[in-house]
Amino acid sequence: MSPPHVEKLLQCVWPPLKARNLLDVYVLLDAARDEAILPAIQGCDLEVDCLFSGVMPAALARVAPYLVRLRRSDPFPGWLAEHAWRKSWGIFLQATGDRELVRKHLQSLLLVRTEQGKELYFRYYDPRILRVYLPTCTPQELQHLFGPVRSFFAESEDGATLLQYALRAQQVPPLDVSVHPLV
Repeated sequence: MSPPHVEKLLQCVWPPLKARNLLDVYVLLDAARDEAILPAIQGCDLEVDCLFSGVMPAALARVAPYLVRLRRSDPFPGWLAEHAWRKSWGIFLQATGDRELVRKHLQSLLLVRTEQGKELYFRYYDPRILRVYLPTCTPQELQHLFGPVRSFFAESEDGATLLQYALRAQQVPPLDVSVHPLV
């Protein structure tokens, strides 16, 4: 039997029935967080895309970010909710558009430039970073960050809740944060 938070989490990240044809559910996982992540996604029967492009050495593949399109009927989302919770393995998201569009958008967010012009990897898919970063964004930065994404979901710092971030159309502040209790 799975822990009680698993079904609650899955209910939160899946859109209501009327929106399921419009939104896909993904998880963006950071393989660097745990050695169990890469074998788990390689062994699942879902569509998986690495956000790093091209042929890469095995050492880099083991620490790359991976986008997985989830199916509610598949056992992987439940396994993930059970094993990844409170470990900052990644974030869930709901998005519109085809998988390639979503992948390219998320890939475009990987590199940022400092004020000094230095390029850095931006690990926005780490829930500890997303929770701090999103509330600091301007409306324009939020529009850019969200793109085809309708909601980002991240575990709270204490793991008792799931945080849902969504944009509110033409409202100030434009970022809406919903808190979903899991325990």
